Amino acid sequence: MRVFIYTIALLLMSSIIIAQNSTIDKYVILGLENNLYLKEKNYDVELATALIQKAKSELLPSIQLLGRYSIASGGRDFLIPSGTLLNPISENLNELNSAVATINDQFNPPSTFISLEDESIRFLRQREHETKVRFTWPIFNDLLKHNIRRADLNSESKRVEEMAYKRLLVKEIKEAYLNHILSVSIMKSLRHEANRIQLVRTYTNRLFENGKSSKVELEQIELSLLNYEVSIEEAKMDSLNTLLVFNFLINREDLDPLEYNFDMNDIFFESNTDSLYISAMSNSAARQLGLIDMEITKEERSKTKKDWIPRLSLVGDIGLQGVDFGIARENRFAQLSLQLQWNLVDFGRKVEHEISDIKMKRNKARIFESDQKLRTKIYMAFQQWNVSDARVRLHKSALAQAQRIYDLELAKINKGLISIIDWEKAKNDLLNAELEMIKATHKNMMMQVQLEWMTGSYKFSGI
Repeated sequence: MRVFIYTIALLLMSSIIIAQNSTIDKYVILGLENNLYLKEKNYDVELATALIQKAKSELLPSIQLLGRYSIASGGRDFLIPSGTLLNPISENLNELNSAVATINDQFNPPSTFISLEDESIRFLRQREHETKVRFTWPIFNDLLKHNIRRADLNSESKRVEEMAYKRLLVKEIKEAYLNHILSVSIMKSLRHEANRIQLVRTYTNRLFENGKSSKVELEQIELSLLNYEVSIEEAKMDSLNTLLVFNFLINREDLDPLEYNFDMNDIFFESNTDSLYISAMSNSAARQLGLIDMEITKEERSKTKKDWIPRLSLVGDIGLQGVDFGIARENRFAQLSLQLQWNLVDFGRKVEHEISDIKMKRNKARIFESDQKLRTKIYMAFQQWNVSDARVRLHKSALAQAQRIYDLELAKINKGLISIIDWEKAKNDLLNAELEMIKATHKNMMMQVQLEWMTGSYKFSGI
């Protein structure tokens, strides 16, 4: 007896998602390497790591080259009353000198003291340049440490998101793989059924030649064969569509047939819902992201509390300043200062504390909701997997029975003992049993993939 397509489908959709280093593992690893959206996630992780280094670099001293050239007009003037103060003195001295010269009968006039004008100096120079090198070192700034911690938590969050998408991508690749296998299995089943009809057509032609069958029965077989040819073409289209979806996920361009793993193993999960829930809790990306959000909120609250702590920075300047460009001594200057920043009063600090408290409560509620939802989903998925596994066994028995009935009817029609109508019914029952077996096996494998994704229990080294 020939091995029918249900056996092939069962083998195709069995432990391909279980065995170590199986064919599906190869495609999964290929998808993890080539998926375009996953590459974006990888860049997000690299960017977050770089931001950590940037936050740490703010603790180190910095050196800047600063330059300024200004042109000004107007502004205030500083009056220096040199003439007003000294000219009366100069006049008195000149009078005394003249009196002394007259008494001594000196014909040569004595030297006189000149008169001075008051000086007016502008506050803004008409032209001025300044070129300096500035050295800045944050001696004490506790907020910079919070920035580093925040960047580290953000990087951890990006890594969790990357891992979560990897797990989702593995699930989608396996589902696309199984969907393609389903379409290929249905197409093969239809082709096999068409081969059966062609075999019966040969028997019917022989009976028709011997006068044991009518032309109507022969035409009925031809019409049935034509219907199957149309169904096969539709199955080909479904197979191509599922292959395109699969290729998109792993960034694969060729349309060559996929490789299949024929390893047989019907047992995938041997644990109960409690152990599955524990595994899912430890691998839940939603829970991990919620805990990270709580840590970020704690950092924000701590940063707000310490915002009143003073911050000190050491600033040093060395450079040139003057009207004319040059390195003369009078143009040189150096300055060292200690800068203090102290936020003594901030009326928004109390509101920020309240906001942080609300965020903490919200994150706790989200984590609790996520845990409860996960427990419910695990329980439902496990029960659905048990039901699908039982359906596989049921349809397997039903298929075996339909196969036996069909073999008996085929033997009878070969001997001319029954009509085409009786054979047609047996054929349809067998085809329906095959398709139900294929779909039940596909459903069972899809539930295995679902549980695998929810619990993070991957059976290969690709993630």
